[in-house]
Amino acid sequence: MTSGLRDSIQDLRLIVDSLDTADGDLALAMGALRGRIEPQLNDADLTLNWDVEVGGHDHSLGPRAILSIYRMIQEAAANAIRHANAEALDIIARWSRSDALEIIISDDGDGIEPGRQPGRGVISMKNRAKDLGGSVETSTAAGGVTLKIVIPAHPFSEGSTPAS
Repeated sequence: MTSGLRDSIQDLRLIVDSLDTADGDLALAMGALRGRIEPQLNDADLTLNWDVEVGGHDHSLGPRAILSIYRMIQEAAANAIRHANAEALDIIARWSRSDALEIIISDDGDGIEPGRQPGRGVISMKNRAKDLGGSVETSTAAGGVTLKIVIPAHPFSEGSTPAS
């Protein structure tokens, strides 16, 4: 019960953080996200290697997109904690030359067994990215799992779906 309450409070804080960045400042939003997930990783004895440089661009993603990005990164971190038997989690984020946000999340854990179907968390990440016109690619090796999230930068209102 305590764990469930802690998770619910964490979710509520992520939602509030995404709304606080309503001006679309992704650098500020990512900093807030780091502050939320790093203690969880530390508690699980996972080292966070954070290499996020998303400032200096005039792309405004809006609270809906930022919350979806939060949730995808949060799910990847939770998977590393629960399933990977990892020691480190690397998060790299940059704007590509094609004006897409690229986020690469990798752990140094056990990887995913060959032939194993993606779980609800990975499916949820793929659906969130698709809703934003983006994608999630998963790769695995003996040295862990890597997720590549790509979210195109294009203007869309919070009530509409971006063009594919």
